[in-house]
Amino acid sequence: MTHIGYGSLLLSLFVSLYATFSFIWGGRQGQSAWQQSARNAMLSIAALVTLTALCLFYLLVVRDLSVRYVYDHVGSYQPLVYTLSAFWAGQEGSLLLWFWLLALLAGLIALRPRVWGESTWSYLLAVIAGLEAFLAFLLVTQSNPFAVLNYRPVEGLGMNPLLQNFWMIIHPPVVFMGYALYSVPFALVVAGLVSGELDASFWAALRRWNLYGWLFLGAGILLGAWWAYLELGWGGYWGWDPVENSSLVPWLTGTALLHTAIAQERRGMYRLWMLLLTAMTFLLCLFATFVTRSGVIQSVHAFGRSSIGYLFLAFMAALAILVGALLYRRRAAYASEYEVTNLLSREASFFLVNLLLLGMALVILLGTILPTLSEALRGTTVVLDASFYIRVSAPLFVALFALLGICPLLSWGDTLSSRLYRRLGLPLLLALLLIGVLFALGVRHPFALLSYGLCALIFLLILAQFLRDGLARRRRTGASYLQSLARAFQESRRRYGAHIVHLGLVLIAVGVTGSSTCKSEQFINLREGESAPLKGYVLTYLRAIQARTPAKLRNAAVVELSRDSRRIAYLTPEKNLHWSTNQWVTEVAIHSNLLEDVYLILGGLDENGKASFQVLLNPLVIWIWIGGFMLLLGTGIAVLSPSARRIAPKVSLDEKGEEE
Repeated sequence: MTHIGYGSLLLSLFVSLYATFSFIWGGRQGQSAWQQSARNAMLSIAALVTLTALCLFYLLVVRDLSVRYVYDHVGSYQPLVYTLSAFWAGQEGSLLLWFWLLALLAGLIALRPRVWGESTWSYLLAVIAGLEAFLAFLLVTQSNPFAVLNYRPVEGLGMNPLLQNFWMIIHPPVVFMGYALYSVPFALVVAGLVSGELDASFWAALRRWNLYGWLFLGAGILLGAWWAYLELGWGGYWGWDPVENSSLVPWLTGTALLHTAIAQERRGMYRLWMLLLTAMTFLLCLFATFVTRSGVIQSVHAFGRSSIGYLFLAFMAALAILVGALLYRRRAAYASEYEVTNLLSREASFFLVNLLLLGMALVILLGTILPTLSEALRGTTVVLDASFYIRVSAPLFVALFALLGICPLLSWGDTLSSRLYRRLGLPLLLALLLIGVLFALGVRHPFALLSYGLCALIFLLILAQFLRDGLARRRRTGASYLQSLARAFQESRRRYGAHIVHLGLVLIAVGVTGSSTCKSEQFINLREGESAPLKGYVLTYLRAIQARTPAKLRNAAVVELSRDSRRIAYLTPEKNLHWSTNQWVTEVAIHSNLLEDVYLILGGLDENGKASFQVLLNPLVIWIWIGGFMLLLGTGIAVLSPSARRIAPKVSLDEKGEEE
């Protein structure tokens, strides 16, 4: 099976190279026979890589420990679900996963009817085939998942216990799907610049594919945060680790890109920005892979030092040079139809939003690579902790949220100041009133007060928008308010999807603010049957559970959580020693409600029956996950809405007939 897997992988390399040159030649010469042959090659690549993936799955399931990758990530007592997810637990498997997803995506594009010009379609698939050839080259020469040991071990090392979590089954494929999806708009940019076919269908496809990539990458980041909160046992969901940062940076530039796409669609503006941001976002996805696989930048998520990272770096440099040369060559083809003429306009606010998002991305990127740069240039390592990122990004975050609240009130081209003040007045007054109430209730942290006030302002402005839309349509049609609002939603799903995304961001901001400014921590030592008070709760240690299994030494404590003499929940935190890696792993217990999480960590059990606990009260954390769901829901609504090519953009009219 190893020979079949490696053989199909090697064959996919040659077929990818053939497809790349065939698409280029067919596109330049306009020869459909070459293009058809290359199209068949793309379908063959998808089949070959699928065969490769199935071979690796088979080797994992049968636990063929003579294969180095299987030995490194599978143990005899590992559940089947984690044996399957070991496919993407290591460097070789995760690269193969990326290659597989890209090959399937390319195959679907090759099968679809052409929605671009013939030349653009050919160059698009040529670029994707080139990306496939690069990944195949890495797998064949540097990171072979079918490498065989010169002996057959009796037992495998098994998967890292930290990765044996349900959400780590889902998180990596979702992230890599985001990377694969972002390769399509990058390829489209290169193809459009080579062919010169930068027509309306080109810009519409660029917007759509960037939205797909943003959705999956955002979902992957949220799943990773949820896994960290459940599994790492430190009470947080984001540690500003280099690998976490490297996935956040392209998501930020992708967010700026989506705002640019709106201005491009409505006003024909910021075309150069859109091309640059598309290329930059994909290159930053490659940078994220470089961070994980080079070993140059230290991270708890990164693999060991490897030359594969430098190949990624060289590939990124080559692609950047290619895009820069094409942008210079076609500089007259993407000139904007309009320019910003008034600062009090929606296009001006989008420009400022982009500057803030790119500023945050740049700060995080520089902070991530600074330790490596300082070591290379000065011989000393400058270590930046989470406080650096918080101090630098917090002002940008506040300014961004302020713009987020004002932007929907602005019109394209120009905005009447009287209309802006009228729309802003009452929500701003209510937001200031909320700040006063929170201050009276004891909230004294300046950032918390400002953040809650901005969140309230944005929420009220979006709510007011919904109310105006429903009332305006009700006056025109005579239908009920709910029917009017539902009809308005049906006709402008993309706009309402964006509103839901913004509401999701508001809820995430509420959760982040509460959990970062009001978190409390307490250490407790208890014997069986003893209780301890905990800020409105009572913790009672009931009994210990200690057991040896073939996979681990289990240490658990059963704890009763009560309030006002009423039992709320039983919590069972664990601290287990995994034999395969000789590693202690904490399994936390969490009780969540809308106000706070009780986050219980077992420190240890001693021979005298005493247990030590670390208890954290994390306020409002659940709103991060609710907000994340709303963010993905709103994006999904926007993705599934009819495109601008098939349906004319709808406008919402207020009570005086003014366009929103």
